[in-house]
Amino acid sequence: MVAELTIDNGIVKPSSYLCSIAKGIIAIRRDLSEIIIQAPVL
Repeated sequence: MVAELTIDNGIVKPSSYLCSIAKGIIAIRRDLSEIIIQAPVL
């Protein structure tokens, strides 16, 4: 969402930078979700 807004504003470099950050956050969330699923319920 943020990357699309920056692209609409004509800011290309920050948008690609935010895209890479977003991809990293998504990857981290996926790893955490897998760990949570594998972890026993406390």
